[in-house]
Amino acid sequence: MPGTRNRVIASAAELFRAQGVHGTGVLEILDHASAPRGSLYHHFRGGKSELVLAALEFEARRIADQLAALLEVTPDPKAAVVAFADALADTLELSDFRLGCPVTTAALELSSSEGAVRDLCARIYGDWQQMITDHLAAHGHHGAERRAEAVLSAIEGALVLARVRRDGDPVRRVARQMATLLDGASP
Repeated sequence: MPGTRNRVIASAAELFRAQGVHGTGVLEILDHASAPRGSLYHHFRGGKSELVLAALEFEARRIADQLAALLEVTPDPKAAVVAFADALADTLELSDFRLGCPVTTAALELSSSEGAVRDLCARIYGDWQQMITDHLAAHGHHGAERRAEAVLSAIEGALVLARVRRDGDPVRRVARQMATLLDGASP
């Protein structure tokens, strides 16, 4: 990701994911990105608020790309849910529980006060849910949209539990529970 603007976005995304938006200062982001002090307002005229939106978009694409790649090579929806959750739990553990879901972090901190962030988080969650819905529907699951919503909600909640407990197992356990939901039980 070359260029100052892109480095700043990537640094902000990483720091927001680890520390939250409120816990991350603009100067810290610029230092992390090895960017000049004036570059924030040069590239983001709306300041930190605009950067938050850009970082969320960056993270949303990164996660959507990972999910799409996984769904492509894992046609069985149950196996895909378990594999994705295992990868998320592994990332948490490898980062010493610092790197949670960037969208959840921003949503929890800002959705009540920042309408643009709330709307973007809702769209991102909707996009991810649609990816899961499409995969389930393509494999004959009835009620795919409701099941996808349950899977996404359960995994996102488990990520929060895992992070505060400093244990990746809640994510792994909930994924296996969600896989049973996909066994054909009525929605």
